[in-house]
Amino acid sequence: MDENRFDAIMTNGSLPDPKSIDVNGIIEDLWKEYVDSTDSLLSEIEASALAIDTGKNVNDNIANVKRILHSIKGEAGMIGANDIHELCHTAESALEDVTDYSTITDMVLKVKDWIHEAMKYVNLNENKNKQNKNDKNAKKLRVLIVDDMNICRKRVKMLLKDLFDCTFAANGREALEMYQQSMGQNSPYNLITLDINMPEMNGHETLIAIRKTEEEHGITGLDGVKVIMTTTEDNSKHIFNAFREGCEAYVVKEQVDKKLLEEITKLGLLQEQKQYSVK
Repeated sequence: MDENRFDAIMTNGSLPDPKSIDVNGIIEDLWKEYVDSTDSLLSEIEASALAIDTGKNVNDNIANVKRILHSIKGEAGMIGANDIHELCHTAESALEDVTDYSTITDMVLKVKDWIHEAMKYVNLNENKNKQNKNDKNAKKLRVLIVDDMNICRKRVKMLLKDLFDCTFAANGREALEMYQQSMGQNSPYNLITLDINMPEMNGHETLIAIRKTEEEHGITGLDGVKVIMTTTEDNSKHIFNAFREGCEAYVVKEQVDKKLLEEITKLGLLQEQKQYSVK
């Protein structure tokens, strides 16, 4: 199947047929939950788009549209809905250049309708064979998966559950408290996957706080928890700051399937896990 292109959204042109959506990479086990989550966001984005057209609270509603597009994009990238991810990404870029309110409304509604129709078309088999699970009694290293999006947390768990004992945090402040508690119980996490855009504390603030906590406990360098940023933010400023703050790796969400285990392997955690499970 040819790759869909959505550049026409920038000139308010026609989009590809929603039935051309590529379903091959979609994670079936997460699809229903993604649809439920996205349906709610599509209703919200439609309301904001219509409010923009009337000139009501324009700046707030444009900001809300951008936030919703970012959320839909992030979750789409995590579950392999690559066409929806690309459409949202292109629409986000287009919004930076459009100033006419009616044009913004038309563009956002067109994006909303395309996603809605594409999701209706997708008919996935939810009874696919499940991957064999490892022995549940085997001791595993511990990972704290930090993300405010439930689907993103579940997707990372699907990738790591056979290798790690997975725990969730829905925001940075909760993650910091859980990490501090694990240290107090002398059972610290071996790995943290950390989103950037979150409420309470963002990923940068959380990473800085984690490293400060470790310093206060005399933990430095290679003895600290391994932190991998998992985020939709792919610009150099975020990447540079994250490494300066002390992360070991940086994975953009739409590449998490290909890159996360690769980065974990580079950090030596898979070999460490194998040795630990044998004990």
